Amino acid sequence: MPARTHSLRAELTRHGDTLIVTVTAENLDRVDAFVDDRPARSTDVVSRRVTFELDGWATAGQRLALAGYEKGVLAAARSFRLTAPGS
Repeated sequence: MPARTHSLRAELTRHGDTLIVTVTAENLDRVDAFVDDRPARSTDVVSRRVTFELDGWATAGQRLALAGYEKGVLAAARSFRLTAPGS
């Protein structure tokens, strides 16, 4: 049986001190967000697209890591360096 393909894409927008994360996922059922290696949010993926907010986490210089899971097993990951507003 061929291995399942997984994908995790994210679009980041900012509204004041809130980071808005829109994730498009394939064959993932959960996405966990970490800011500077600290847990910030865990969100179930019920369709291919999910949006969530990280209040107070939109500081420049921090790293956002997204981990996508299928049935509790890490299947995809992405990381981003957060930039200062207006950069």
